[in-house]
Amino acid sequence: MPILPLRWVLPNACPIPVTINGGMDLPAWYDMTDLSRADGVDWDTVACSRLFVRNLVKLEGERAPEIPVILGGFSQGGAMALHCGFDAPVALRGIIVLSAYLMAKEGETGLPNAFDAKKAPPVFMGHGEWDDVVPPELAEASRETLIRAGVSLDWHGYPMPHSVCPQELQDLVFWLMARLGIRVEEPKPE
Repeated sequence: MPILPLRWVLPNACPIPVTINGGMDLPAWYDMTDLSRADGVDWDTVACSRLFVRNLVKLEGERAPEIPVILGGFSQGGAMALHCGFDAPVALRGIIVLSAYLMAKEGETGLPNAFDAKKAPPVFMGHGEWDDVVPPELAEASRETLIRAGVSLDWHGYPMPHSVCPQELQDLVFWLMARLGIRVEEPKPE
């Protein structure tokens, strides 16, 4: 198996007041007012985090242009990845969305105005069937929006709550390997 140069950048959100948690300061990429709707967010805090993510993606793309950039996250991080990934300042090799959804203003899709499915990076989306934080229906509605828009989407539902499970990680590893051109040979029988 080839060894590829990889660099992992895992930023953390800063603590901000989060409305649905009684205004308590928590690490969050944006303020949320209603998790049952794609527009239940504070768009000013989304815009602030979007600027940070886009600058980070640009910096990484310029730092080592030979290394593919894949944007991803869990929960709010996954929502930000979808929000920023389709018009990122560098071409992405993929977008990873774990237990998250596509944020969208009322009456909009959540995709950029100049969205072009032919240029869109492929998406891996995994969600828990028992998720009690981000409703599965919200993730499924996001899945349908992406499919209708022509996005190459690898969707996986798992019997889990708002978390990550071993099967999801395995599926993600194989998806990542395909994005990076790594081929795995099946073991030969003895």
